[in-house]
Amino acid sequence: MRRTIESDFSLLTYYNAENNRARSLIGFQSRLEIAILAYNLAYCLERFN
Repeated sequence: MRRTIESDFSLLTYYNAENNRARSLIGFQSRLEIAILAYNLAYCLERFN
């Protein structure tokens, strides 16, 4: 389980979720949601192809 969590965090770092420089809370939420969406899409494409 630890390995799964660490790999997920490293992928979110790859999608630049750590360097979120939004100016508002809504901007922060939007950028974080985009990073998570990109991660989920990559996961689904890898798993189902």
